[in-house]
Amino acid sequence: MGKNYKFDENPIEFNSWVLFRGLVDIILVNDVASYIIFCFAFYNSPDNLTYIDYLRYAGGVVMCTFNIWVKSDAHRVVKDFAWYWGDFFFLIESSLVFDGVFEMAPHPMYSVGYMWFYGASLITKSYVVLFVSLAAHAAQFAFLYFVENPHIEKTYNTVASSSPENLEILQKYFRRDLIVFKNFDFFRSSDLLSVIIVAYAFVLCLLVGKIDENWKLYFYIGIFNISQVMVYISFVIAGFRVSNLPVDWTYGDTLLRLTIGSLLILLHLWTAVSVYEVIGDIGWFYGDFFIDEMRHVNVPQYTGIYRFLNNPEKLIGQAAFWGVTIICNSWALFAVTLFGQISTWLFLQYVELPHMKKIYGLNKVRKLAGVENSIQKEVKKVFKKIDNKSLKDLVKSWEYRNEKKLQRNSRMPESALNSPGETDSEDSEDDKISVSSSSLSRDSLRKRNLSNLVEAGRNVIDEVIGKLATASMETETTKNISHIPTQLYSLCFARENTLIQLGEPIEIEFIGPVKFIKSKDWIGIYEVDSNPSKDVTVKKSHGKWQFLSGKNDIYAAEEENPITSRNIGHTAITRFFNSEHQEMVRGKLTFRGFQIPWKTGKFEFRWHHDGKYGCLALSDPFEIFVKNDDFRLDEEKENLKLNGVDNYLQSIEKDLLMFIEKSLDVTGIQEHNPEWKKLGLDDNIIDVFGSRIGSVEAATYSSCKEKICKRIIYFIKEKFEVEFSWKVITLVGSCKNLAKRIDDAQKALKFD
Repeated sequence: MGKNYKFDENPIEFNSWVLFRGLVDIILVNDVASYIIFCFAFYNSPDNLTYIDYLRYAGGVVMCTFNIWVKSDAHRVVKDFAWYWGDFFFLIESSLVFDGVFEMAPHPMYSVGYMWFYGASLITKSYVVLFVSLAAHAAQFAFLYFVENPHIEKTYNTVASSSPENLEILQKYFRRDLIVFKNFDFFRSSDLLSVIIVAYAFVLCLLVGKIDENWKLYFYIGIFNISQVMVYISFVIAGFRVSNLPVDWTYGDTLLRLTIGSLLILLHLWTAVSVYEVIGDIGWFYGDFFIDEMRHVNVPQYTGIYRFLNNPEKLIGQAAFWGVTIICNSWALFAVTLFGQISTWLFLQYVELPHMKKIYGLNKVRKLAGVENSIQKEVKKVFKKIDNKSLKDLVKSWEYRNEKKLQRNSRMPESALNSPGETDSEDSEDDKISVSSSSLSRDSLRKRNLSNLVEAGRNVIDEVIGKLATASMETETTKNISHIPTQLYSLCFARENTLIQLGEPIEIEFIGPVKFIKSKDWIGIYEVDSNPSKDVTVKKSHGKWQFLSGKNDIYAAEEENPITSRNIGHTAITRFFNSEHQEMVRGKLTFRGFQIPWKTGKFEFRWHHDGKYGCLALSDPFEIFVKNDDFRLDEEKENLKLNGVDNYLQSIEKDLLMFIEKSLDVTGIQEHNPEWKKLGLDDNIIDVFGSRIGSVEAATYSSCKEKICKRIIYFIKEKFEVEFSWKVITLVGSCKNLAKRIDDAQKALKFD
């Protein structure tokens, strides 16, 4: 703890914990070292390496690497306090955190946190190592079950308590019913009947001789528990009948199959118990299919095993059947098990899931489970790395040099290869640059090739998807709009100038025939040439769209927005007759906030028919730009210089203030509020944003805040040629401080 640490001045609980930490470090290091030495002692080196050996080694290394990630990510989440069981000694104000690996698996420190045991077993190819690892892992689970879990439930009160209303209904319909053999009552006839049927099945198996292929499996419809028990018993009996006890358990893969099958059976038992702990009697017996009263007081519970999987039965609910199949090594049982797995999946997907959505509502049924959410986060991180600017620069450099090589290798005349004024000496100069750049490390070259491959692959995939989507949609689109006179549709700008400064609202005027216009018609903004066809749209608009009714909500398409003489929903319109005496409609839509592009470039509006992607009209291209310092008039620059640096700083503050006010337009989230406080130079940007966005979920607030900050950073880069991280906005706070930082950065970079 250091020389300055005084034990007498700290609580005895804290001192005890510090001593315990040191003891834990010694024990853990000793355990790991002993296990590694133990693995070396029982390592079996193959005489001739086969592809199976390579697969074993690869699988073992992957498991060990995954284990290291699990431990490091778990430490990131729980920190030292929970890592060293600090809450056994004293408590701090904290709660259980489910993030990272804790979203992927239950108790990862005790479950997947010992994956390296099995990786080492694969590498050593030793049953001794495998069974010692299983015993050690079982000891960890015993500690979890008898010590850790009771302590967590006692300390953090994780056991959900039922409401009085719920308990009353439970007592009304459920009275210690038999679940497999739990709650067995000798004086209850139905329980005795279940035992008699099970005993009858076993006696029949022992007394009856060879059973021919016509043996049938009977299910007792209407008696759920008996049917369920008989399914398991019948399957186990079938396994006994189709398999023979091995003479030598250590011959071949017999022992391995028995071990894996037993683990799957244990996994099934744990899954069933965990499911029952969460859903209780009513969920176990599908009570919400029959009892209307339960539908109003119950909601889906995403605790326990359901925190990680939306429906465990889909994935691991049939593990025992697979375990028996592996142990018996029977293709007949494999076919039955596969059929049962598919049937279970179909039932859960097309019966139970629609039923839950119907009685509990879409907003109560979770879409992504913890595991799926964690995988999505990791995939997004990978794609963010792929989109990194430095990788893109490497790709451009690689492409440039490849182009040079192709030009030199192709036997074309120099006049066709070189631009006017370009000579061989310039090529040789490029060669010198290439030679000097060879000092780059091999890792840099690998990154360059990899990034180029990834970028090229993504471009090819996007192109193929675009072509396939266009081909598949064009036929349907042609049918939908073939009867519509698209020449009568038009989109035009309310102003002549199609140069629009970044962040400014964009107003578009639409004209179309009354007879064919639908309230579900919608207009979106897309980059020019991003869609290969003018008749159908295949690219996503990413929220940059509106219905003609003026709404930007997908549920608005289900609402009634009748076209009256003056309105389409919230949009005011005028009616008139064209030169061909056809009744037409003219209206205007204003795009702002999250509905407009927040980057420079050329864009266009596309008008789509009746909530689909058939394109009725395109606008002329318009350009979004940033008026940077180079656009200033020379006279304006001279005035700024003559008036001193302070006036130039004030001009930065003015430009920033105007743009940030536009950026804080959160119309995409809620209606514009005229009572919003105007942003001042000294006001905290994030605080003003928080006051405008109102009460939303934490994830929504965080996502919107990041988007707003990135808008501002993009504007600063385009206008002042200074690049910051978006997190700078949260650090500097006010517009005034941000302007000062820009000014300091320009001075440091020696900008005029």
